[in-house]
Amino acid sequence: MKEILVPDEIYAYLEKIGEQERASVSDIVVKLVLNMMSQEEKIKVLQAISKEYIARGKELEEKGVLVESGEMYWRD
Repeated sequence: MKEILVPDEIYAYLEKIGEQERASVSDIVVKLVLNMMSQEEKIKVLQAISKEYIARGKELEEKGVLVESGEMYWRD
């Protein structure tokens, strides 16, 4: 996974949306980007994201970070 830098005001707005939708800022960003894609692109990206979440979940599980691991599996 990668990180991005956004201006504080944009982050605050994303947090506000996240609170309303009970989602993390990163989930809101993913949702916004997916909504900009064609159906074909969206399917490919969702498959790739799913694989990435599973891999990250396994890494966290091996480290014993079970709550975060479960969250990664849940996102899948």
